[in-house]
Amino acid sequence: MVFGLISLDGGAMSPTLIQPGIKISFKVYEGSILGPVIMWLQTRCGPDFNRKVLFTQGGAPGHTSNSTQAFLMENLGREGL
Repeated sequence: MVFGLISLDGGAMSPTLIQPGIKISFKVYEGSILGPVIMWLQTRCGPDFNRKVLFTQGGAPGHTSNSTQAFLMENLGREGL
């Protein structure tokens, strides 16, 4: 799987590669995808990035786990969700 992020102003995060056969559990999702996304957003948009982005995700188990929801609330706050 390849994950990429492109901003409206043309900025792009380096692609994240997940090896074939790896199940995207909440641990993989948080560590390999969300963590780098949060760091990229902080660098690109500044400390109040959660007020400048719209973050959406689907209903996959890695997206809806209690751990992932807590991770997002901690890193984005209500403004970013």
